[in-house]
Amino acid sequence: MVDRRYVIVYANFTDSNNTSSGPFIPKGGIYAIFLEYDKVDIQEPAVLYQTTLSGIKFDVIDYDIDYAGVGQTCIVTGNFTNRMATDIFYLKIDFLSSGNIHNVEPLNIQTNSTIKQYNVQSLTYGGYLFSGQEKNEDDLAIMYGYLTNGHEFFP
Repeated sequence: MVDRRYVIVYANFTDSNNTSSGPFIPKGGIYAIFLEYDKVDIQEPAVLYQTTLSGIKFDVIDYDIDYAGVGQTCIVTGNFTNRMATDIFYLKIDFLSSGNIHNVEPLNIQTNSTIKQYNVQSLTYGGYLFSGQEKNEDDLAIMYGYLTNGHEFFP
């Protein structure tokens, strides 16, 4: 992180589509544990994002420093496990090194269907680069990406 500490960002979710356990009980979330160099502190994880929807799986979390803004940002790739078609979604979570959430917003980007995972790189003067690569059936590399400021997307 910018302040020379470390952060571990992880996802936790229930693999159940059972909604009878209560409508307000979290079914999944994104959490962070903040660590300082050469210190051993036991601390509770900070909640970056929680949902009460069942049938959501968080597959990928990509993290970077927000150079043009404040704090850190992570892009979470998730999908709905209780639907017939693969329904992938992306969340952008901005948070401070204290664990306070600055902003959470869904990203509505059109992606290349052959690429399963996108990475995020914060750009020095603002915006982000989303990029991904996969091999196609001919064993050729496919690379695809977007430049975005969160509102406009440039493939």
